[in-house]
Amino acid sequence: MLASEETASRLLETRVFQDVRALGNFTKMLADDPDRAYYGYNHCVKADELLAIETLLVTDTLFKACDTATRLKYVALTESVREHGGVVRVFSSLHVSGEQLAQVSGIAAVLRFPLPEEAILGEEEEDTGESDEEDAGDSMGASSALGAQGRAVFECAARGASAEPVGHWGDSFG
Repeated sequence: MLASEETASRLLETRVFQDVRALGNFTKMLADDPDRAYYGYNHCVKADELLAIETLLVTDTLFKACDTATRLKYVALTESVREHGGVVRVFSSLHVSGEQLAQVSGIAAVLRFPLPEEAILGEEEEDTGESDEEDAGDSMGASSALGAQGRAVFECAARGASAEPVGHWGDSFG
């Protein structure tokens, strides 16, 4: 029994190390080559549509949202990134790396190639015929995205609802 606990502990440390390294890579990319580092749901979806995501970083809290539609959209994005050959890293909100990722909307991506934000914004305007102002907070602004996430948690707590993840962790996120 002790050997299996020790093995589990080592595996967890390895996973956490990989998460910390992936977050560090994103942070470095954001500083050095911002056209290869996106955060926010809308930008990550557009980058995935262009097959640009190399690594997607997601906090586990996004899969525990009270609203089923919200949970499912993050599950669909992670599955799409994997289908397109990207790596998905799910961060624990209980670890400092997950807390840091939550500060930039809870979802971020390191891209395979530079993708100027203007290209994404121009494409969104063509798709919808509207400006990106209403999506700006969700796309690149952490405060608005965290506000929405915080409101969802508050609404769940107010209703006494459970924030259970969608599906099985091993099936969708392993």
